[in-house]
Amino acid sequence: MKSVLTRKLINQSSKNFVLLAATLIAPLTHAVNPEDVDVDNNGLIEISTIEELNQIRYNLIGSSYIDIDGNSLDAGCPVSGCIGYELVKDLDFDPDGSGLWSDKNPFWNDGKGWEPVGSKLDPFAAHFNGNGHTINKLYIDRTDNDFVGLFGVVSSQPDQDVKISDLVLREALIYGNNYVGGIVGSIDHAYEGRQVVLSDSRVNGVISGEKYVGGLVGYVNAENCAIVKLHGNTSNIMVVGADNTGGLVGYVGLDTGFSDSDSTYVSLLGNSINGQVAGRSKVGGLVGYLLTSNGGSIDFSVYARVDSNRTEVTVTGESKVGGLIGSAIGSGDNTGLYIANSESNSMVIATKDYVGGLIGELDSDGYAYVRATRLSAKGYASGKNAVGGLIGSATASYSVMEIYDSYAWTDVRGIQEVGGLIGFVEMGGSEVYLDIYRTYSIGRVKGQESVGGLVGDFSDGNGFFKKTIRVESSYWDITTSGIKVSATGYGYSSADLKCRTRNSDDGCNPSIYKGWDSDIWDFGSENDYPTLK
Repeated sequence: MKSVLTRKLINQSSKNFVLLAATLIAPLTHAVNPEDVDVDNNGLIEISTIEELNQIRYNLIGSSYIDIDGNSLDAGCPVSGCIGYELVKDLDFDPDGSGLWSDKNPFWNDGKGWEPVGSKLDPFAAHFNGNGHTINKLYIDRTDNDFVGLFGVVSSQPDQDVKISDLVLREALIYGNNYVGGIVGSIDHAYEGRQVVLSDSRVNGVISGEKYVGGLVGYVNAENCAIVKLHGNTSNIMVVGADNTGGLVGYVGLDTGFSDSDSTYVSLLGNSINGQVAGRSKVGGLVGYLLTSNGGSIDFSVYARVDSNRTEVTVTGESKVGGLIGSAIGSGDNTGLYIANSESNSMVIATKDYVGGLIGELDSDGYAYVRATRLSAKGYASGKNAVGGLIGSATASYSVMEIYDSYAWTDVRGIQEVGGLIGFVEMGGSEVYLDIYRTYSIGRVKGQESVGGLVGDFSDGNGFFKKTIRVESSYWDITTSGIKVSATGYGYSSADLKCRTRNSDDGCNPSIYKGWDSDIWDFGSENDYPTLK
């Protein structure tokens, strides 16, 4: 059964998605030439019909094409063998153009629709190049099943990377249980030094599930010094889940495992997400939950990079909700979490705690290093406690956290621990280094207790050893925020904050932006607040 929330959200989008009974049949024709399955000699077997697309499940490493009679065809592959598949035509699960999903369409499967390619035991482990072609109206209704998407589970091989690229899903409608994504349900990757890459792909439609639900990928697990890259993807999408729900990916987890190599690495680079994302806990416009954990090893490193991403979404949930990331945690020695050059222009609405225009919860512990830089948020953020224009809660314990060269133009509403930039800052434990510098906020801030123009509340926690916090060149606008106090930072008028830094500007205080790099910041004129270049 689909949840009331799912039905409500889908009904709101009836202009874009016709949700009657579902699609999926295709002409049972074949274009694969048995005498040459790889006409262009690039190692990828050409796929031109939905029936051929279905056949790739019978050779998950892409070394040959298995026809409907069970014959293995590899004529034309390079001497080293074929390594995957490529689309050479658009594919349509609505061949009659009716706009309806029904038993007249390809692979209806008694209403369950497409069967995902690859499973937990037998993952898809080949290249797949969409070549910019569109798969139209992909339909899956498997709410009792985990690992749901065009591909169910993807992982590399010990001796071969996997790359899914340049693929378009248009008006997809996908229902699953856990591990649900438009293109991939789960990337579960643990081969040392090997890569799984999803790049330059686009999804438009509705994706719905329970846990680990994402617009393109439901779940990413990288360990044992494996590498996962989600680069240059876009979506205009509605994503509905419970816990760990994101516009790009629901959950991203990194750990070391055991390896002769030196690092586990995940990068989310240059992705753009538009639409609606709704869930319960750990809900984000880009990522629901991002966890980097070393597991106590000092011999290997774990590193996540979230860079140059953009979201323009409406995000709703209960707790740990953000316009870009719901919850981001770096934990363990030799663990790095880098969030940079990203922006969100979003409506972020939660009923409980840890709510941010960009990040709901940002946490570092166990000697991890977390850096958040060149970030911006615009729009609206509301919740109960720990609500911030940029970050809801920033907590560091036995670790290093830096937040700098960032700003929020977000109107903020909450009850307790409400701030224009950060709702709540805490230094827990000992040996903590927390820096906040070259930041500002200008949004309207409203709350009842522990309300600040820049930071709502600050706690230095417990511990017996060294703690260092540095808050420098960080400001809020006392005019636009309506707030004259803050747990930390400095308040200035709108006129002061719009001053240019050059001494020749009459009436401006050049010391406000002293040390702010003009290669990073665009100061505009005396009528402008500084923005990131």
